[in-house]
Amino acid sequence: AKTRRIFEKFDLQLQSFFEKPEILSAKIIEKYIANKTAHTFDQTEKLINIQLKVLKDDLSQIDPTLAVALANRTRKINYHINAIRAKFHRSELRRNEVLQRQLNTAFATLYPHNGLQERTLNVTSFLARYGLSFMKWLFQSIDADTREHQIFSL
Repeated sequence: AKTRRIFEKFDLQLQSFFEKPEILSAKIIEKYIANKTAHTFDQTEKLINIQLKVLKDDLSQIDPTLAVALANRTRKINYHINAIRAKFHRSELRRNEVLQRQLNTAFATLYPHNGLQERTLNVTSFLARYGLSFMKWLFQSIDADTREHQIFSL
């Protein structure tokens, strides 16, 4: 139930959790927690790249080697902007302990012991907890015609 609420709260799909936790938390931070700052990062990067492209066009007419040098510097500038953005994500995640705890709970539920459920969980624990009717319920719940991942709430 907790994991389902996390899915609903942040409009997540199961496929969202196929990404690394850092990537997923960054997306959530940018969309739900600090979207104004994320927008500022986007705008800053866009404006810098526009101005650097104008400068590159001017330089390529004067001296093509300077345009090549500027292209290398542009990549470095974008790298550093993204590095600052990653630090911002980590800082926001540290400040927002609730989000960090919720994501850790969801990942622990979906990937017990940092592994795939089918490699970690055994049916006997579910049989002990829910009884023999668990198997009947499971077979009735499974859509055998799909190859997609399926989520079951117990």
